[in-house]
Amino acid sequence: MRAAVAAPSLAKAGRLIDNSPGMNLQSLSALLAAIITFVIGWSVILRDRRHRPYVTFTVLCFNLCFWYLTSFFANTLQSDGLLWLSLLFAVAIPLNAERFFRIFLADDPRDPGPLSRTMGLPVIASSVSSIA
Repeated sequence: MRAAVAAPSLAKAGRLIDNSPGMNLQSLSALLAAIITFVIGWSVILRDRRHRPYVTFTVLCFNLCFWYLTSFFANTLQSDGLLWLSLLFAVAIPLNAERFFRIFLADDPRDPGPLSRTMGLPVIASSVSSIA
C-alpha cells in the first residue's frame, strides 16, 4: 500500500530533472541566479548612488538579473520571443562589463572606450536583423 502512495510523488519529483517542457532544474537555477543578482545590485544601489563604480556595477547586476529572468521564462514557457529577448540581454553583458572595468583602468571613465564604440552598432544591427 505504501509503495503505491510513494510512486506518484517520485513521478512528480522526476519532472524537475528531465527535459520536458515546463519548469526543470536548469530553469530553476536561472531563477535563483536572477534573484541573487537582483539582491546584490539592489543592495549596492541602496548603499551609495553617487559613486560611478557602484552605479555601473549595479547596471551590470541588473543586466545579468534580466538575462537570467528572461532565460528562466523562455525555458519554462518555451517561448521564442522570450528567448530572443534573453539573447538581447546576453549581448549587452560584455558591453556593460567593459564599461564597469574601464572605470578602474581608463584615464577618463566617461569615455565609452573602443569596444563600446566599435561593437555597439554591430550588436544593435545583428539584433535587429535577427527579427526579420
